[in-house]
Parts: sequence; C-alpha cells; structure tokens
Amino acid sequence: NRLGAKLFNRSEVLNNKIKDVEITLSKENLLEQMQDTIEIADRFTNSDGLYDIGNFAKILDIKGLGRNNLFKWLKESKILMDTNSPYAMYSDYFKVIPVTKFGFTSIKPLLKSKGISFIVKRLIKEGRIETKSYKEIIEDMNNKLELAS
Repeated sequence: NRLGAKLFNRSEVLNNKIKDVEITLSKENLLEQMQDTIEIADRFTNSDGLYDIGNFAKILDIKGLGRNNLFKWLKESKILMDTNSPYAMYSDYFKVIPVTKFGFTSIKPLLKSKGISFIVKRLIKEGRIETKSYKEIIEDMNNKLELAS
C-alpha cells in the first residue's frame, strides 16, 4: 500500500509538472504571436520620424475616432488650435509643415514620436484606449488556454 501511495503521489506530482510546462509553453507561444505587434508599436514610438495624424488614427483603430474625430478631439482638448497649429505648450509634440492645395497654403501638423506617446497616454487617461494590468493579461491568457483545451 505504501509503495502504491508513493507511486501515485509521484505520478500526480509529475502530471502537475507536465501541466505547468504545457501552460508555460502555451503562454510563450502566445507571447511570440504578440511579438510582431509589440515590435511595430516599439518602432512606431521610438523612431525619429514624423507621422501623419490621419495615418496615426488608422493605426489606433479606435471606433469613432478616425482622422476627423481625432482632429476634433485634439482641438477640444486644447492641444491644437482651430488652424491645426499646436498650442505653445504642446509644440514639442508636433512639426508643422506648409501644404499648398489649389493655390492656398495651409499648415499640416505632423506628430513626432513623443507626440504619439503623449496622445496615447491622454487617450488612455480619458478611457478611450483600454489598458490592462500584467495580472489581467495573464488571467486573459489563462482563460483563452482553458477555452482552447
């Protein structure tokens, strides 16, 4: 009986370890799948480039916050003036370039990398972008794994 109980306990311990390894591998696989998205976001926010606000709105992909509504929000938030020029306190986040169409010259604000970070943080603060804690992400991953099993 004792030998059988020991073998049963060892078997149970091994089965639990195997389950832990399988869960870890599944989480690593999920993180690998997310890596491309993480790298794109990293390049987007850590580069020295300038970004069109309309393209930025497409990348954000927030329902109801396309190019026009993003401009509207930037103006309502007193980040951009009605002329699309940034207010002085936000001018470090933009580069303004002249654009000529049909013989008229207007200005076009382009986002700098730090402007992207600033806007994303503001949108998160206002609840327009949903964020999750590390713990919530792990719980979501575990729930997806349970559903997949």
